[in-house]
Amino acid sequence: MLNSIGISNKSAYNTQETIELRYDPNDTVLSCRYLERGLAFQTDGLYSCCLATVLSPKLFGVDEIESGKIDHLSIVEKRKDIFLRLNSNDVSISCHCCGEVYQKKFKDVHLDRLGGCLLNIQHYTVCNFSCSYCPYAKADELLPPQYSEQKIIDILKCFGDKEKIITGSWIQISGGEPTMLRNLEALISGITDTNLGDICIFTNSFKHSDIIENYLKSNSMFLSTSVDAGIPSTYKKMRGKEMQVVFDTLVKYRMTGTTRMQIKYIITDENRSEDDLFSFVLLVLVLKPNLVHIIPEFPYGDKQIPRDSALFGAKLLYSLRKYGDFNITLQADGISADPKFTKFSVEMHEEYDRLCTETELTDEYHILNWTNEKEHAVQTGGYVNHLTKSLSTYVEKNSNRNKKIALWGYGTYGQLFCYDNDIVEKNITVIIDADKHKQGIRPLLNKSIIVEPPEYLVNNNVDAIIIASSNYRIEILDYIKKNIKHEVEIIK
Repeated sequence: MLNSIGISNKSAYNTQETIELRYDPNDTVLSCRYLERGLAFQTDGLYSCCLATVLSPKLFGVDEIESGKIDHLSIVEKRKDIFLRLNSNDVSISCHCCGEVYQKKFKDVHLDRLGGCLLNIQHYTVCNFSCSYCPYAKADELLPPQYSEQKIIDILKCFGDKEKIITGSWIQISGGEPTMLRNLEALISGITDTNLGDICIFTNSFKHSDIIENYLKSNSMFLSTSVDAGIPSTYKKMRGKEMQVVFDTLVKYRMTGTTRMQIKYIITDENRSEDDLFSFVLLVLVLKPNLVHIIPEFPYGDKQIPRDSALFGAKLLYSLRKYGDFNITLQADGISADPKFTKFSVEMHEEYDRLCTETELTDEYHILNWTNEKEHAVQTGGYVNHLTKSLSTYVEKNSNRNKKIALWGYGTYGQLFCYDNDIVEKNITVIIDADKHKQGIRPLLNKSIIVEPPEYLVNNNVDAIIIASSNYRIEILDYIKKNIKHEVEIIK
């Protein structure tokens, strides 16, 4: 008989000669969503882990990938090996200090799937820039692709062949600079064919790409560009190129009408001045991206994130919300695995709260009238529209039954779903989110709905739940299954 991760109970985890562990289905074990269903293609090989500063052991090296012999079974076996080490006294692996590791029942561990979380493709670091904060540029390790894009596609497809694909993934093509890949179009097409989920391409936008423009026109791909400045002199100092060329490219991409254009500001020691902050706000007001990311420079190795970066980030967040009511994500909030990011996130939120207490934010200075343009309602393409349609259908079917409906997730999708949406205002009873920074706020216009922690649903019955999250959907469903004893319908 096979247990939940596909190992014969008779062999009792004898994948390593030195380790033999036996688990009953209800035993509590350690696991991780990336270990169970993630993949990261790096320059030195294939990993399960997609976290940059905390990286699990390697699954396969470059030569093994190029051999074409990696299949679904071999990946599962490598994941089993890491699972064993995680649940033993092997403290040599970085997983032991990672915030993504959590306890669960052994029967709920599945190491044979792919998707439903972040996946990363970064098998090259070659770039037409040499950014001051880039670890690859600093180490003179700007490498061309270390294995073919077709090998990546083949590995992804082996999960599809076994019907082990979980949709709703977020697939990042980063690098390096992806527009320098000769087979970029084939790579994007191959990933799209797997039906894993949304693709986001991270490009410096120095070189205009017809491929990217066409995908943006059809709203079938996300674009993320780190601008990091609003002043050409700061931009050139940090990145060694002319800012106007990048701005021209971004304007072209903006004119496609896409709802999937994202701008990033990576906070470093070089771009924390008042001039940098205010000029970036003006640039964002012109480009009107659908999402703005604020993130500190990645603290590789022993590097710490300065408190000044958190203070600057808070002021940038405050200014963007003051003048434009933009959709903004604080990327460090989602990197709980690394305590450096957690510290930055706490410090930034504390300073932001202080600024809001000092001068309350209103719409008095909003230059852009988002309400008239309705851009918030479609910023993430079809996903928010899908949520609205699903909720509307459920409400129509149960119009005479006075159903209590919970919205789970007040991140990017949840916030856009709630924005100026009558169907949400009239029918949502409560909003659920595990982020303590969001709990207690009253985001809707009628102010009667409050964001509560997941535990709220254990003691307060609802009839249905609509999930506004892609990365954490599986974890949310797992929590509902384990903790909510009354009957509840998941609105799809």
